[in-house]
Amino acid sequence: MHMLHKYLPDDIITNVKQVMENVDYFPLLCKLSKDKTSEEVQKLFTSPLKSIKTNINNIIINENKDQGCPLALCILFNDKFNIDWLKLRSASEQKSDKIKNIVKEFDINVSKEKHRNSLKAGFFTLNSTYLKLRGTEYRMIHKIYKMAAVICEQQLTECFIKYAPIVIIQNNFIFESLPEVHEGIDSIVLSEDQEEYYFERLLCCVT
Repeated sequence: MHMLHKYLPDDIITNVKQVMENVDYFPLLCKLSKDKTSEEVQKLFTSPLKSIKTNINNIIINENKDQGCPLALCILFNDKFNIDWLKLRSASEQKSDKIKNIVKEFDINVSKEKHRNSLKAGFFTLNSTYLKLRGTEYRMIHKIYKMAAVICEQQLTECFIKYAPIVIIQNNFIFESLPEVHEGIDSIVLSEDQEEYYFERLLCCVT
């Protein structure tokens, strides 16, 4: 109730209280409820996964880079990102280069203090919703990981082919040239020119 009152007025809580019991992602849903109508809040708690997917899409597609970039970084670093790595000197050269190239996709330059601070603030705003903080390491809420990964891959396909963990590449990408496997699969369809890029990445990982 304390969490609900932080984001919602009493009249809305009274109207939708019955749909709020035994709901997954409760802290996240409370935060997403802010400034919504009673009807919108009821829909949010009744269909939480659809609402969360829409919210992640809005973050990525509308280029909210200070939140979209932290989500992408956590996924691309295998579901964990140490905030100290943004100092670059605290990370290995290979890891630093990977971070620099990923954040460029969001027009962020981590060599600039102002950009680093904005990115840190983005991580902080996602804490206890999509991300959880343990010490200096952010991890994605487990049930959100697959959904967020697919949405990010749709917008940053080539970046994910180049930097994502191999298990994501193997499990989440399918080929346009194999249309019979597309139906009903929540995966990213690669065009024929991207297929070559895909196999180059796999080959690099086994050589």
